[in-house]
Amino acid sequence: MSFTPSTNPIFLYYRPKSSEGAKSSKEHIKVDNAGTPAGSAQHNDERVEKSGMKENSRPRKSKGRLKMLPSMPLDILFEIFGRLTPPDLLHLSRTTKPLRCILMHRSAVFVWKDALANVPDLPAAPEGMSQPKFASLMYDAFCHGCLVPGVRTAYFTLHIRLCNKCLKKHFEPLDRKFHLRYGAGTEECLARDKVYKMGDQYCCLIKEREAIVEVLQKLDREERAKFRQEETARVQARTANAEELNKWLNKQSESRGRELASIREERQEAIEAKLEELGWKEEIDALPDFNHWEASAWCIGMFEDHPHVKNAKPLTERIWANIKDDMIAYMEEMKQFRLKYERHMLVKGRQVLALQAYNKHQRANPISISSTNFWPGGADFLVWDRVKAIIEQPTSDALTENDFSGALSEVYPWMQDWCHTRIHQLMYTDPLYAKDLVTAGDRALQLATAVFMCTNTDGRHTHKFSYEDVKDSSELMWYPEYLHHRCNRTRMLRYEEYYKHEDIVLGKGYYCNTVQRPWSAEYLQPAEKARKIVTSLLKICGLSVATTTAEYMDQCDVRFLCVKCNYGRCDGEREVTAWTWRDAISHSFVKHFGSASLEWEVLSYADTDKLRLSERPLKEREDQAKAWQCARCHDLPSEPWNMTKQEVIDHLDIQHAAIPEDVEEIVDFVRAPDAPPALAKPVRCKPKAAMLYSVSGRI
Repeated sequence: MSFTPSTNPIFLYYRPKSSEGAKSSKEHIKVDNAGTPAGSAQHNDERVEKSGMKENSRPRKSKGRLKMLPSMPLDILFEIFGRLTPPDLLHLSRTTKPLRCILMHRSAVFVWKDALANVPDLPAAPEGMSQPKFASLMYDAFCHGCLVPGVRTAYFTLHIRLCNKCLKKHFEPLDRKFHLRYGAGTEECLARDKVYKMGDQYCCLIKEREAIVEVLQKLDREERAKFRQEETARVQARTANAEELNKWLNKQSESRGRELASIREERQEAIEAKLEELGWKEEIDALPDFNHWEASAWCIGMFEDHPHVKNAKPLTERIWANIKDDMIAYMEEMKQFRLKYERHMLVKGRQVLALQAYNKHQRANPISISSTNFWPGGADFLVWDRVKAIIEQPTSDALTENDFSGALSEVYPWMQDWCHTRIHQLMYTDPLYAKDLVTAGDRALQLATAVFMCTNTDGRHTHKFSYEDVKDSSELMWYPEYLHHRCNRTRMLRYEEYYKHEDIVLGKGYYCNTVQRPWSAEYLQPAEKARKIVTSLLKICGLSVATTTAEYMDQCDVRFLCVKCNYGRCDGEREVTAWTWRDAISHSFVKHFGSASLEWEVLSYADTDKLRLSERPLKEREDQAKAWQCARCHDLPSEPWNMTKQEVIDHLDIQHAAIPEDVEEIVDFVRAPDAPPALAKPVRCKPKAAMLYSVSGRI
């Protein structure tokens, strides 16, 4: 008896060969009508003549040449199959049913073992798993539940590969509900694996859980303990085997990744060599070294990311002939980008030179950076027509700071015109402020009733301090804080312009995407409620609303008492809170919704003097406040945020190699014009009865 395939394509069975033996091969040769054997040279020539085909035309592929493969002796087949790799053996077992019957027979198990042994360092198959199933688990990429292809995640502890849709059908999380329903002892008997798509928690197979629970219910107490001990050992063995399989798979992935990277690198070098032969060597050397985000911002593709370059196939002459035109077009595009990028960097370099010249001019003329003056910033200087023409001149000649000396000699008339325009732009946003400007002139900016607030909701994100710091400094602003408020001069870069902008990037204390911008009052809004409260406080003090400035109120240091919060007027017995005039306005907003009809008392001279003696000196509070800036970094790239006086001295020592004993105010550091003055904090006291009186002449 020998194994031969039947004529039925579906079934295989054993049948003896006929006693007459196999027919001669000559008897099976087909003969045409002319008596010429089919397949002979003469027969083929006659076919060509009849059909009119050319002799050099490509012949059709003949089919079915391997249909007699199953009829070969098994020892020869097994010798051939044993030299294949597991993926090849899996594919072969799915070609025809006769081959599948041969490979899936128990007698062919050594073929699978030999194929798996051909894989270097592959761990052994888990206990209880057949060799074909193990090969399928390791190399197939389809779901074991619905057979959908492209499933890359295998759960080796559970011996299964599932797609995301089949996870909940086959997996059950080992969560609190599972413990309450089945107990902790059941979990010990179940193989488990962490499933990311199910909350990154450990899960078991529902079928295994059902089988384990069914067995446990049939056993008595002693048998259960023994069964759990055996199953726990089995689970530990499966877990250890799964760890080995995962390690091997990771090594294979890394090895394959290195192999593909090597092929891509060789292909890239080959393409570069081909382009150099065509005269593109200089452009190849000048290709930008951008990261992914920077290349995306400039809307370009990197050379190594080009589809023709990153393809992991060796470059051949035929492939080069197909991609040659595309690569030349890409190099033409990159040449245009190079010229554009070089122009961009040239302009940025000229801007830095202009800012350095402007900074030196300001330090040589300290009035321009004093906190009491309102002058253009670096971003405004760069958009000045005189400076802009120098920066954007079409030549590629290198510039120096001296090239901007002509513009700096005419900077003061431009500054005055710029300042006048911006002040009118700000004050004419409200009729009352416009009236003050007409009545008092530029002095209207300094009035105590000139109160502004910032409407920029992103203002708190421009520096790295707490919300309370921002709230205290930007809730309500008087002169000169509102003119130099950071939102007037800074903005946040959008994602698409992060790598290609030409603005001044700010430094320490700011977020990395904060830059200077030309001065704008779009976020400043007159604080009408605060203006009314200030008016009422001035009337209580007997001061003129039309002439009293915010600086005068700070110097007076009047302390106010809220009658509503103190439940009556002060009598020298009850403890009350004394507020400065700025804190009194903030208190009205926080506690009384900005009401201007509150009743206030003014602390007497004697009680005010007592409070001052118990408070820290104003100079000490001023030095410890973040109210100082580096004059050497003013309007330059990487300008830091406000610092304390000691911090700015340390900054000068570290960044500018300045001797701490030699630093001078105004020349080396200045008070930040956007920082409010350091005033006394609210104090609890027991003052005597206060009276309404005029504070003129108190200073």
